Amino acid sequence: MSLLCGAGADPDARSSLGGAPLHAAAAADRGAAVAALLADPCGADVEARLNGDTTALYLAAADGRDAAVAALLAGGADADAEVAGAAGAPPRAASGAAVVAVDGGGGGAAAFLPNVEAANRARPLHAAAENGRAAAARLLLAAGADPDGAFAMEGVSPLHLAAQYGRADVAAVLLEGGASCDAPSRNADAAPALYFAAAAAADGGGGARVARALLASGRCDPDAAAARATPLVAACAGGGGAGVVAALLDGGADPSAAGPDGATPLAAAAARGGDAAAGVVAALLAAGAAADARGGGGATALAAAARGGDPRIVAALLAAGAAVDAAAPATGATPLHVAAANGRAAAVAALLAAGAAVDAIAAGAGGATPLYAAAAAGARACAVALLEAGADPDAAADGGATPLLAALDRGDARLARALLSTESARPNSRADPDRGSDAAPLRRAPILFAVVRGRADAVAALLDAGANCAVLVAARRDPTARPDNLLDIARARRDYDTLQVLARRGPDCDVTADDLDAPA
Repeated sequence: MSLLCGAGADPDARSSLGGAPLHAAAAADRGAAVAALLADPCGADVEARLNGDTTALYLAAADGRDAAVAALLAGGADADAEVAGAAGAPPRAASGAAVVAVDGGGGGAAAFLPNVEAANRARPLHAAAENGRAAAARLLLAAGADPDGAFAMEGVSPLHLAAQYGRADVAAVLLEGGASCDAPSRNADAAPALYFAAAAAADGGGGARVARALLASGRCDPDAAAARATPLVAACAGGGGAGVVAALLDGGADPSAAGPDGATPLAAAAARGGDAAAGVVAALLAAGAAADARGGGGATALAAAARGGDPRIVAALLAAGAAVDAAAPATGATPLHVAAANGRAAAVAALLAAGAAVDAIAAGAGGATPLYAAAAAGARACAVALLEAGADPDAAADGGATPLLAALDRGDARLARALLSTESARPNSRADPDRGSDAAPLRRAPILFAVVRGRADAVAALLDAGANCAVLVAARRDPTARPDNLLDIARARRDYDTLQVLARRGPDCDVTADDLDAPA
């Protein structure tokens, strides 16, 4: 190397791919070559930028080229040199691999791609943290690198990245080097490192290992919240999973503490459902989480479990003392309303078995009962369970809308038949086929509503249940005109399916005003 430079070779000559010899030596971890290039007579520029944006030190730190990192630092490389940011680019919470070096094989030259991450501005320590290069991180810190990376990478520190990517060994090195554990990121997340570990997707235990490393330092608040949630809420909501939850609880996290958005750990886990969530709920309850703690909007964990639909979680919360009929302050909806409205039949059954009020009225939610909520959602299995438990099939919501009208509004003939069925073991569990609502003319008779909507199968269900089809409708524009009966309406709509259903009833449906006025 010295001979070449002494003979006049340019140590900073660029290839057609934008790299200098120093970049190639760093990418190949040739520490001796790096040292020779930086020494006399070569005197290569230690801060030369690959494609105008990335130093050799950043490249070596990202790839874990430790010999090259040591040689570059010894040669005076700036441990805190930033990747050039893209002007006007949107902020990013984290970057991908910044520089890609492709070995051509057979000793061929390396090919380099530009660092195209938007607004990167990452430092070598960011690169080492993101890519799990603990030895490189240690070398950079020993050379005086800022352990927090000046939050240069659009507001995140190297420790934030190590937490997000499950790099527990790097996190330990950064903490030893003085990294701030609870410092919030300077972006929309406003999150400490522990939050990033908890919120990251399950990664085979990396998040849990980072959480334990952070908490073991004694410098991290287990309940330090991000802009919206605590680390524990983030983990319970489906981030790092059961391993992170266990690490946080072992590290002293409050099992009942709500985040800034009001969500509690128990509600976050209960809403998920499934085996993992059931285990997390059990762990939270064992750690002393309050079964009836209210989260955002005043909803309980039991309501969240009703929405998630896992009967095991519903049962666990009830066994821990959760109030079965605790209503949301804003709507008055009980967990039974929530389960019915979301079609969670197993949760409905579990709540009914625990004595939930079957006809509770949610005054702030249109006066709906659980049965009306089920009918409006088309949740037939929930509706049947509620009817079997004694729900009033004709209990109307505000405006007089009944569960039957809600089913007809959906065009759900199977649900209508379930509401009209006489097969229930309970008496009075059958909806009145003629009970309508005065809120709108078409809703005054369920069968009229079904005919106008063209629901032939629903019309058949109503007729089979004994609905009165002797219905006449006066013309709006000409009150003196002959009123239409149901056959006239179906015929005018060219709804031949409904017309055939009605015609099979013979004269019962083909009535006139004279028929209705005739003496009995």
